[in-house]
Amino acid sequence: MISLVVQILLSSVTPIIIHYRHLQLRVYHFTFYRFVSCYMLSTICLFTIYERSARKFGYSMVHMQVTYNIRIRYKNSGESVPTSLVNSNTSE
Repeated sequence: MISLVVQILLSSVTPIIIHYRHLQLRVYHFTFYRFVSCYMLSTICLFTIYERSARKFGYSMVHMQVTYNIRIRYKNSGESVPTSLVNSNTSE
């Protein structure tokens, strides 16, 4: 008789606990994905703002990196760098 009561109590309590843990898990996943997406969006926004403000002063991080890579390739191959790639903001 006692085991039957315990079994009924456990069968009624277990779904609540599982549902509660599942709810906690869903909330945790939601906050984790929201944190990651907010972090990525803020990084992209900050990079865009930085890049736009840098272009106002004539500096572009992307352009400087690309021209640097091209210059290194030309330097390693022994050819001269084309004048169209020479930027006044970057030094040889």
